[in-house]
Amino acid sequence: MPIETASLKPSSLIQDRRNATASTANRPIEEASSSAGGALAVLTIYVFMLYSRIFEATMVVGLPNLYLMLMLSCIALTIVLIKGEFARAMRMPAAILLVSFTIWAIVDVPFSQWKSESVTKLIDWVKSVATFLIIAGLTKDIKSMRRVFSAIGYGVAASVPLLALMNRHYGDRVGSVGSLGNANEVAFHIWFGLPFLIFLFFHSNSILKIALVFPILLSLALAVKTGSRAGVIMALAVSLLAFWKVSFA
Repeated sequence: MPIETASLKPSSLIQDRRNATASTANRPIEEASSSAGGALAVLTIYVFMLYSRIFEATMVVGLPNLYLMLMLSCIALTIVLIKGEFARAMRMPAAILLVSFTIWAIVDVPFSQWKSESVTKLIDWVKSVATFLIIAGLTKDIKSMRRVFSAIGYGVAASVPLLALMNRHYGDRVGSVGSLGNANEVAFHIWFGLPFLIFLFFHSNSILKIALVFPILLSLALAVKTGSRAGVIMALAVSLLAFWKVSFA
């Protein structure tokens, strides 16, 4: 029985080789893109949980402390180290100032009259520095920056109803629980997050904009009810900055 042999054209062989080469070359790009997407997802969840304070609200209603922020912080810091972004974040001027202040605070603790409380405050401060390194290390472009801004906006939108439900009145001033137990802290939380909530409002569809009107108005009402002088100063600073940006845009 005769055996038929198929002849392949040289142009077809060259095209197949080009396709194989292109597929091999694109594989590292696809893997890097997937890795970047995963890191950005972790960063988004971390920022939302940090600003929404949901993990504190769960403990108020009697749920066990699952140390969610500790786990998220460890995961995010590990990603920063693995991706080699720690050195880049540390070279930023803000990081240099933060680390310099941290070193000064560590040297200063032994001379404190209330050493135990000073150590507690120093630990809280180190957590804040770690937060900066996580956000600075995993925010590399405009896309990731917008995701962080939106995550803070969603965090504010989630935290404001919680503040209203769990508010504690000290005299005529409104406070809350956990890290927001002080009226000044509540005012700072609201006024710092309000620009991100407005950013989210202007970058959302019509349905989401309608939904965001409620937390925006509620946050303004709660900020006024805190009676915080520091909050008034921050409100003026935010208003002046917004006026300057709009005027010179």
